[in-house]
Amino acid sequence: MKILYLTDINYTGITAGFQMGPRPPMSWISGLGSYHCSYSNIDNIPYNDFDIAILGCIHENVDILNIDIINKVKRISKKLLFQHDSDHRYFYRNNNIPRSYMLNFIIVNVDGILTHNDLDKKYYENLYRKPCFHHKQLLLDIYDQLNLPEIKKDFVLGGIGDRYGALDGYMLLQDYPSESIYHFGNDDTGVPGLNSIHSDFDYIKFNQLLTKFKVAFNLTPLAIGGSFPLQCAMVKTPCIGWNNSNPHKECFPDLVTDYGNFEGLRVILDKLINDIEFYNHVTNNARDIFIKNFSSITDYKENMIKIFNQI
Repeated sequence: MKILYLTDINYTGITAGFQMGPRPPMSWISGLGSYHCSYSNIDNIPYNDFDIAILGCIHENVDILNIDIINKVKRISKKLLFQHDSDHRYFYRNNNIPRSYMLNFIIVNVDGILTHNDLDKKYYENLYRKPCFHHKQLLLDIYDQLNLPEIKKDFVLGGIGDRYGALDGYMLLQDYPSESIYHFGNDDTGVPGLNSIHSDFDYIKFNQLLTKFKVAFNLTPLAIGGSFPLQCAMVKTPCIGWNNSNPHKECFPDLVTDYGNFEGLRVILDKLINDIEFYNHVTNNARDIFIKNFSSITDYKENMIKIFNQI
């Protein structure tokens, strides 16, 4: 099967071997053995006989797409898939009607939709009456390449923006003044007691940093893809959050609760800190689930081919 994968990532061709860059699509592209092209370079694709074309990274870059690009892709591929890579509500923020209409135009003109979570699958397949499928994450397991700390300490927030609910985690952790709170980001926030970790987001370096923390938080109100809790599962750092992200609730079923249930999160956090058997259970279980469901290139590709054959 000949697959074209379109994103904003600036390279063209087939990547040799599996790679995991700073963004999850790097693994999806390589895992499928697909031919990759950026949207801006679509006129230079040397083939016109693809079986499947995937429109990726749209949630950040829907503005770079237009009707002409969609029509060009339809001319060189038998089928067209929309790769949803965020919560569907993300597109309707800031009251941007032209942006939302462009997204609507894209979905109307595709043959199927890939999503990461139950909420978006239900939304898209009911609104557009199109085939919609769970797109499992794929991450390269590098646990054996990391230097693991003897003692884990401190807390880390999955992101500092409001999209990640970082300040919710910051407020929860005010009950634990003896522990330091960090976030991954290159700018100081000015928030007292919140420390920045400067990271170039190299995959190995990022996960090496992630191993040192006692507990991580992923409190995004949006049901996004979930690569951060997956990386926590890989390195055995427990990740607390809401149950709106499929990868998160699959890997850490004991550490998630309904959105807004902060008392539930406090109970979970207290148990993690004070019950070593519980802590070891959830981290070992999360890693086992990650290995079984999210780390196999072969399983990922076989699952995606099954999806392609249904549209």
